[in-house]
Amino acid sequence: MLMSYPSILDFEASGLDAASYPIQVAVLLEGEQEHDWFIQPEANWSYWDPVAEEIHGYSRDEIVAKGKPVADVAVELNRALEGQIIFCDALEWDSFWLRRLYDAAYIKPKFELHDLSELLTPLQLKAFRLEVEKISASGTYRHHHAEEDVKLILQAYLQIQDRT
Repeated sequence: MLMSYPSILDFEASGLDAASYPIQVAVLLEGEQEHDWFIQPEANWSYWDPVAEEIHGYSRDEIVAKGKPVADVAVELNRALEGQIIFCDALEWDSFWLRRLYDAAYIKPKFELHDLSELLTPLQLKAFRLEVEKISASGTYRHHHAEEDVKLILQAYLQIQDRT
């Protein structure tokens, strides 16, 4: 079942490892209202993958300088998203980083995170993944920047919706 404008969340992280942590989060609410934050690493968050840095283009020093404390980001996310269902395209990782963020802030999210695949049939999901690759390759968005990825994800979703 397709929704016209689902709200989308995306994280960027220090890597793809059990010790990784979120460095950026963005949300696009119903295709319009955007929020994004860089997240200052906690003192015990030391894992940094240079390959991830090459992919997203942010240095750890840049994240430390630009980032907001985890508690501020968690509170602001809750304020913006309270009571809503938010979708992501990589639930396993995005929920991992969401838990890492909220555990460090000692609060609970006031919204639900779901996988965008819940809104798509298996055939639509396959088409969605291909559309994400196509849009990523087009250069329209800076892929692996959370504030751009939420737009890319929504555009791919809407392209699939237009075809069905």
